[in-house]
Amino acid sequence: MAKAKSNPTSPVTFDLPEDLLNKIEGVMKKKGFNSISEVIRAALDECDFNSYKREESDHKQISVRLSGKQRSTLKRYSKSKGASVGELLRVAIDEMSSKGPARSSGKPNFLGFLGPKRLAFRARGFLSGRLLIMSSPAPLSSWALNVSPSPTLTIDGKAKALQAAGEDVCGFAAGEPDFDTPEHIKNAAIEALKSGKTKYAANPGIEPLRQALAAKYLADYGLKIAPTQIVVSPGGKFSCYLAILAVCSPGDEVIIPAPYWVSYPEMVKLAGAVPKFVLAPDTTGFRITAAQLEAAITPKTKLLILNSPSNPTGAVYSRKEIEDLVAVALKHNLYIMSDEIYEHLVYDGETMVAPATLSPEAQERTIIVSGFSKTYAMTGWRLGTLVASAPIAKAAAELQSQMTSNATTFGQYGALAALVEKDKTQASLKLMLEAFDRRRKFLHAELNKIPGVSCVLSKGAFYLFPNISSYGLSSNDFCAKLLENEKVAAVPGSAFGAEGYLRLSYATSDAIIAKGVERLARFCRTLKS
Repeated sequence: MAKAKSNPTSPVTFDLPEDLLNKIEGVMKKKGFNSISEVIRAALDECDFNSYKREESDHKQISVRLSGKQRSTLKRYSKSKGASVGELLRVAIDEMSSKGPARSSGKPNFLGFLGPKRLAFRARGFLSGRLLIMSSPAPLSSWALNVSPSPTLTIDGKAKALQAAGEDVCGFAAGEPDFDTPEHIKNAAIEALKSGKTKYAANPGIEPLRQALAAKYLADYGLKIAPTQIVVSPGGKFSCYLAILAVCSPGDEVIIPAPYWVSYPEMVKLAGAVPKFVLAPDTTGFRITAAQLEAAITPKTKLLILNSPSNPTGAVYSRKEIEDLVAVALKHNLYIMSDEIYEHLVYDGETMVAPATLSPEAQERTIIVSGFSKTYAMTGWRLGTLVASAPIAKAAAELQSQMTSNATTFGQYGALAALVEKDKTQASLKLMLEAFDRRRKFLHAELNKIPGVSCVLSKGAFYLFPNISSYGLSSNDFCAKLLENEKVAAVPGSAFGAEGYLRLSYATSDAIIAKGVERLARFCRTLKS
């Protein structure tokens, strides 16, 4: 059989509506294509563009490598019919979706070529369908192409954009306290600025802060930790990434209980490792079991990520549950990354059980990541912490030295005040906890009054994770329609690896919560009618 000649491709960038991108993904899964790029190229080859329908909606920009023939086709019909590229692609995808058998993986690729399969997404705030013919630049890295944007920040950004445009939006998306940083913490940073603490600091953190952190872990958990085992980083998120980079190599597997914080899988992928998910639904209180963990472990497993209290569910593991999970991890010689960023935000008499406290061996294998953002209302300060055995802490510090040097110097003096001026810090935390607890109980009760919604009462953090699967919509569609129709911003459960749920943060005002849940109830009634 004659071999098809290679048909070189070059990048073309255009803006597509969200619903069309969803349709393309549906065709990809239905017909066995390997990428969105393949679907678009195949659709362009098969379609004659006899008709098209104009539509306008929010667009996203994608870049796909097309052959010269395909590019010429788009330009010709765009000019002759006055159609945008997005409109032409809609016709092509609609035609492909409605005819022909699904592709099997055993068949040759269309026209004997695929070209480089590279795809990039980024949100756009304008309506456009112009074809942009580009030269052939060097491709973006696999890291850049494979990483996904943070869904929580994306939705929070949309809500803020609507608010800036004058819309009355009830935002439940952001994962940050609505309280200001306590005054004594701000004043300490101001004094540090005034006294010239504006130069580079020691890479793993200023010595007084690391000493204060060591004293905190001894007082709170009985853990004997040297300051040299502590790394202060530019944010808890970065501490998580340092932990993963320090112990995971390309190809290693990392077990992540789901629902999970959106950034865990992306960090694992950026390290070249492979995320493996273990789902715990609301019927189990969103907590995985030791048996589930055991079943997920393979010879490639290197790290277990635990987050208690949990983002996005507020679940808190009991001592027995932590003991059982740690026993399995130690049996298989795994590292444990214990994300304890919400350690002090617990309710109903719950306490956080730190895996490192269970035994000397557990402490040796556990990397504690935390920070000042949640407990001290310091999200914008970007100050995280990492505590680990000396070799891992040293590796994390060396990695940080090549990426960020050190966390902001004067900000560290604010963090120091949070730890040493304990009475003031505890008074501020008490006020926050009282407000969060009140909002938690109110929102939980109101959610469970809505027909079709069920919600587990969280025990920690400041989130609820209601089940909305009864409405028959994907969580993405549910949240998109909720924002469009009622101006309520929530994060879809799919972003956290749990379809059929949505995350609501009650780290917002009582008034917004009351108004927002009323709007949510009204929206749900329209879905049931």
